[in-house]
Amino acid sequence: EEISYPPGTFDAAVLLEVIEHLLDPLRSLHSVWSSLKPGGAMLLSTPNFNALSRRILGRQWAVISPGEHLYYFTEPSLAALLARAGFVDVRFQRQFPGFGLVGTMNATCTHEPKSRRAKLYRGAVHLFGDRVAGSVRGRGWGDTLLCIARKP
Repeated sequence: EEISYPPGTFDAAVLLEVIEHLLDPLRSLHSVWSSLKPGGAMLLSTPNFNALSRRILGRQWAVISPGEHLYYFTEPSLAALLARAGFVDVRFQRQFPGFGLVGTMNATCTHEPKSRRAKLYRGAVHLFGDRVAGSVRGRGWGDTLLCIARKP
């Protein structure tokens, strides 16, 4: 969780699906910030606790994993944490599909293809897929938060 490189060593850092596993995310982000050169950038991804799939699936959302995922973030909570760590120019890329929801639907359709639920899922995707994807993306309800932040 700590980086042992001299301050200002790197132009960029990448933390993909890492921050939610850390015991002290703020301390770790301070370490990353310190290791970056002025103007350096960090790319970070983490599950989005505001995801539509989490809202629909609740505690069945695959990302809810006590003991493995120690923290859950939304755009505002992650932006605030990054600001506390000293990062600026935090920008989020809103993504869809929501893999948790789509994955659950695909698993049902694959393993129970004739079930009523699978027929409902296929019909919903056919009727509403494009409209839902645009709405989910626009509201920041995709399963993953992907952001870029910069050290001043």
